[in-house]
Amino acid sequence: MIDQDLSTALEHYGIDAADPRIRDQVLRAIGMLAFAVQAQRSAVAEWATLGKARPVTVVYERSEGWVCARLLELPGAISQGRTIEEARANVLEAARDLLELYRDEQRAPEEIDIIGTETLQLDVA
Repeated sequence: MIDQDLSTALEHYGIDAADPRIRDQVLRAIGMLAFAVQAQRSAVAEWATLGKARPVTVVYERSEGWVCARLLELPGAISQGRTIEEARANVLEAARDLLELYRDEQRAPEEIDIIGTETLQLDVA
């Protein structure tokens, strides 16, 4: 069933599903992605139980007069503010609330439902 689903997904994106080299590359990429997702979920679950300070990476983006902030290490920790300082404080509060929720409910973050990956060629003019 998985093999058929993989073939269907590859064909959907115009990828030759019959080429074993491509199939191997895709399976390897899916395996690495699954490993990364599991490692991230384990790390987040550990954070929720240990209560230790951890370094995190904040990504800031400007959007329609707001500064949006998200933590790379904690999916779902997203917030915004009018300034970087406000966005920083808000995203850290969101992260603490999210970890508290995980701890209180004794659960890890929800699994990410990966529906596919692809490698694209980006031409820069």
